Amino acid sequence: MDINILWQKTDKIALGLSGGVDSIALFHLLVTKYKDSYKELVAFHINHGLREQSYEEAEFVENFVKNYNVKFYKKELNMKDLVRDSHTLSLIHISEPTRP
Repeated sequence: MDINILWQKTDKIALGLSGGVDSIALFHLLVTKYKDSYKELVAFHINHGLREQSYEEAEFVENFVKNYNVKFYKKELNMKDLVRDSHTLSLIHISEPTRP
């Protein structure tokens, strides 16, 4: 698989990883086939905490990234309590107070 590279070899790339097949496949391509196409890769994961599986997904992503020499950042939002307390509001409205 080839991707259209839109960055320079001197660029730093930040990649959000959901734990799904698309983001994991892109990460794998970047750390293998395209590892010489950028200066630095940083990966991050945000766990919304809305599903029980989200904690397992966050652990999977963190453990997967540990296999490579890539900086990794994670954040847990625990939006489950917000959704329960505000069940009539949309997720977009609930997430507004957590944005910087």
